[in-house]
Amino acid sequence: MRSKGQENEVDTYIGSLLLLRESHKSPISQETIDLIERLRMFFVYVFSDFVLRTNLSNPGGELFQHALDHVAGDIGLTWREQQILILEMEGRSYQEIADMLYVSLNTVQSHIRSVYRKAGVGKLSEFFAKYFTPRGYFTEESKKKNKE
Repeated sequence: MRSKGQENEVDTYIGSLLLLRESHKSPISQETIDLIERLRMFFVYVFSDFVLRTNLSNPGGELFQHALDHVAGDIGLTWREQQILILEMEGRSYQEIADMLYVSLNTVQSHIRSVYRKAGVGKLSEFFAKYFTPRGYFTEESKKKNKE
């Protein structure tokens, strides 16, 4: 379930789309508004993905680094696992990562398996969904806090 803050973010995204509509066109139909509402979660995903990719282009970015540090601390990632994870998030192949870090392909694969096991996911897209989308990590964090 989305929090009120997430609802407001989604409304802001959708509102931005509506504001960008050319003013000389006819008003937006109810059918279009209904379609936008049905696609709400898609818009959330697209905007979240855009923000994440923007942050990945600058991995030293303060917000991204803070989020990654928080996740890494919570699931117990080593420094090397974090390093390999960031390179994978940048879209590097396992072989490219191995070459960049002067380690074997098996070492990279072992670290990736360890990251996914610690995170409770099976692939990178699941990691993104769990930790870097509005419905993912921060929802899980609020569930943990409510149990305490």
